[in-house]
Amino acid sequence: MRQGVKKVDFVVAGAQKSGTTSLDLYLRDHPSIHMPNSGRKELHFFDIDENYKKGLGHYHNNFDTDKKHLLWGEVTPIYMYWSSVAARLKIYNPDMKIILILRNPVERAYSHWNMEVRKGLEILSFEAAIDNEVQCKSRNGDNYQHRVISYIDRGYYTFQIKRLLKYFPSDQLLILNYSDLRSCPRQVMQRISSFLKVPYIDFIKVQKANIGSYKCPMNETVKQFLYKKYEQEILELELLLGWDCQGWLKQGNDR
Repeated sequence: MRQGVKKVDFVVAGAQKSGTTSLDLYLRDHPSIHMPNSGRKELHFFDIDENYKKGLGHYHNNFDTDKKHLLWGEVTPIYMYWSSVAARLKIYNPDMKIILILRNPVERAYSHWNMEVRKGLEILSFEAAIDNEVQCKSRNGDNYQHRVISYIDRGYYTFQIKRLLKYFPSDQLLILNYSDLRSCPRQVMQRISSFLKVPYIDFIKVQKANIGSYKCPMNETVKQFLYKKYEQEILELELLLGWDCQGWLKQGNDR
């Protein structure tokens, strides 16, 4: 990296379906922050090999060079999950600040599936899609990753956070709770402003993006399966973050 080249200062790296679109809208309203041009979210520079190989010029073309005095940031929720990203972020900017938002992994998985169905990328029922993912993992091994068929896998937050911590000190990560963003966005933005070292300005027009009703509730059988599958993960996450995640172990609770 050539000295003096303006770098992106922070990324919102995930988790997918955890309020990252709403957060992108809030960040765009901050006068000290510059987000990608044309309202573009999810640049996918660090996770898609073809984009990464195009180099920094391709990446930086998404930002205005006359706004170098502002903090540059972007929101690509797969960055947290995709295995190659942490090392690439470190190479690009060792001082990168990383914001994560975590949601009850069972609720996240169901929201993820509903999104893929709406986009036409998933034709299976939720129960069949979960079974298909389990079978894919069984055939391809634990390191197998898929951009769509990752309803369960993306919810293993502890492993993903520990991978980021191999490359970045803990004070460069800010880990937030999705339910807090929904219920008290101003307090969340105060924390983000402090983390990014920009003034907090009470400018927020509360915006909830990508909110849609589900055609049907989650199948009870698959719900029970997922809560059982995530039980140990949630307990490990509590230890790692010092959070009380017991609400996540109570079915239907997003806290």
